Amino acid sequence: MKPKICVIGAGYWGKNLVRALYEIGCLYGVCDVDLKKLEKLRAEYDFKIFTSVKDALKDEEIEGYVIAVPPSSLDRVAIEVLKSGRHAFVEKPLSLSLRGLERMIELSEKKGGVLMGGYIFVYNETLSFIKNWFNSEKPYTYYIYSQRLNLGIIREDVNVWWSLAPHDVSIINFLFNERPDSIRTFGSSFIRKGIEDVVVGEVSYPNGMKVYIHVSWIDPCKIRRTVFITNKGMIEFDDTRTDDKVRIHKKTVEKKEVEKGLGEFSSFAEFQVILRSGETLIPAIRMKEPLRVEMEHFVDCILKMRKPNTDGVFSYEVLKVIEAGGRSLKSERKVKINWER
Repeated sequence: MKPKICVIGAGYWGKNLVRALYEIGCLYGVCDVDLKKLEKLRAEYDFKIFTSVKDALKDEEIEGYVIAVPPSSLDRVAIEVLKSGRHAFVEKPLSLSLRGLERMIELSEKKGGVLMGGYIFVYNETLSFIKNWFNSEKPYTYYIYSQRLNLGIIREDVNVWWSLAPHDVSIINFLFNERPDSIRTFGSSFIRKGIEDVVVGEVSYPNGMKVYIHVSWIDPCKIRRTVFITNKGMIEFDDTRTDDKVRIHKKTVEKKEVEKGLGEFSSFAEFQVILRSGETLIPAIRMKEPLRVEMEHFVDCILKMRKPNTDGVFSYEVLKVIEAGGRSLKSERKVKINWER
């Protein structure tokens, strides 16, 4: 029997979660302080209305809660859900503090409720294809750059780094089994003092790989693009495209060591740069809606009582990088990331 799930937060993204849960037959209730918004939404989907988290938690028929409230309230609501022994799906970044997420993980383990982070790209078939390519080709990755730009949505409780960069960090964490050792971020505030509207970050890894992240909510163009530069090709992932989201460019840069003679003196080594340019491949990828896949995974984890792919540990490792990037913004210095808990 499918679990009954309640969505807490019927805002911009919460409405999408309501629709996805309705389509898979698990929507039981929706909670929001705005009664008019709930009544309007119920004209499209049948559900029980709650106007407070307290009332939603009193309903013992509900097994799981999908939490999509503003970032500053995520951990507070999730902690109440997990205290009740129920299951919690929490939208990114789950908390604005490491301690908040640690508390959620502790409660999940103690009370037995599933804790799942809302990192939708992990449930994207396109990213699964790219992950398989890396596992198969085993390339050396020189660097990665990611751009997440648009005009809006401008938040008041968090800056653009906290709002958008968790997507990019989750993509890298999903694809590579590596933890960065440092991060440096730069940003500027134009609309509200102290709340950055544009941020650029450099994430460094022990193996030499670099990841450059550019996020902005005051850009004229909607860009959702990640590019991987490796010694076996260059992969472009553009999430704004309808069909050809992935392009594999058979273009590489190689460094070859050559010997150069010095007459009667000993030779010395020089490096010759070799540029290779080949075809561009557009693989056919069978797509399923990532949001639906994500909600189906949450339901499956409830039914089978197993850890989600984006469990508390995965979410903690994303938050660790985001939090360090936030500290770098304030200090205007590179921040080392300590992975000891």
